[in-house]
Order: sequence, then C-alpha cells, then structure tokens
Amino acid sequence: MISRRLKASYYTLFHYPMKLNAFRHRVFPSHRVNTKVQLGPGQKNYIDGWVNVDANFVTAKIDIWADISGMLPFRSASVDAFYSHHVIEHLPDPLAVLKEARRLIAPGGRLLVETQNVASRFARLMGRRWQHYKHAEHLYHFDPATVRRLLDAAGFDVIENRAGLAGKYVSLDFVVERASRVHPIASAILAPLRAVGRRAVYVNLFDEMIVVAAPRTT
Repeated sequence: MISRRLKASYYTLFHYPMKLNAFRHRVFPSHRVNTKVQLGPGQKNYIDGWVNVDANFVTAKIDIWADISGMLPFRSASVDAFYSHHVIEHLPDPLAVLKEARRLIAPGGRLLVETQNVASRFARLMGRRWQHYKHAEHLYHFDPATVRRLLDAAGFDVIENRAGLAGKYVSLDFVVERASRVHPIASAILAPLRAVGRRAVYVNLFDEMIVVAAPRTT
C-alpha cells in the first residue's frame, strides 16, 4: 500500500507533465467519436475498446496518462460513457471530478459509478472489520442516499442503483486473507483453501453499488 505522503509527492512531481499531456489530447484528440472512457483502471481493470485514463503510468495499463482529478483530456460533449470502478472514494474532491464528467458527456450519454455501500447489511454486520474501511486509501464512504446527492449536485439523475451486479471473481487466497480480518478462527478454518488458492470463485456480499446516471437536461 502506498502512503498518502508518497502519493502526494508523486502528484506534485508530475502535476504539470500530466496537465500538459491532457491538454495535448484535448487539442489533438486521438479518439473522436463514440468515445467510452474508464477513469482509473489501475493494474487489473483495463477495458479493451474503451479509453483508459489514469495517473499511474508505472504499474497501470492505460491509454492516456492524466490526473483524473483535474481537467480531463477530452473535449466538451465528446464522451458517450464514463465508467469508474472504485475510484470516487479515493478522490479528494469527487464532486469536481463528476462535474467535469458532466461537462464532457454527450447528450444521451451515461455515467457508471461503482463504489462501496457503507449502509449495506454486511457493512453494518462487520462494523470496524468491514473490508472497505481502508482509511489510508478511502477518503469517503458512500451509501445510496449520499451517492445520489453527490450525482445530483454534479448535474446527473440516477437511473438505477444495483448491488446484484456488483460481485466479482476473486482468488481463494484472497478469500482466506480477507477472512483473517473477520476473525483468526475464520482464517484457520479456510486455510486449506490455499492449496488451490489461485482458483477463482464468484463473490457478492451486496456491500457495493453500481450506479447508472444520466446527465440532467433541464
């Protein structure tokens, strides 16, 4: 895990190069029509056929290097869809980023935001042991009401908010590791799974949200 201080140093060092690169892409766009943009793909969530934008050029797989918390590298009303996978909880000013997405999204476009749900039953059951309480990384925790207010303030109308599609495939090693956060006994019981730790299983704890929103037209 990278410390906040190290992240801040990185963004300070590369602030102007990223800003210049974003400006270059706005002036000379390489993606002109039907642009679909993922904000913050990180190391594992690159989407083929989309324009993947991230500040991390070291370990992430990206198409455009830019600070997604700043002015994005696209022209107004040029993006058909934005997708962010567990990004907004990391941003110092998620409202500013969503307002920027609203400026860039084309009429009829869609915004998809995936984030954790701090009001979910599983989050309440786990309390402080909930796996999404990563205070060194997550600056915000959202629930359906707060994410709706955030999107409303940014100029979007929520079309749907679903937890049923927010599951994921994870390795059994990952399951055992997360079980240790619940209780050492849980980890001990599941420890034999490490023998086939690379095998993936589908998990949905219904503690995450996929929110679909449309730009408000009135």
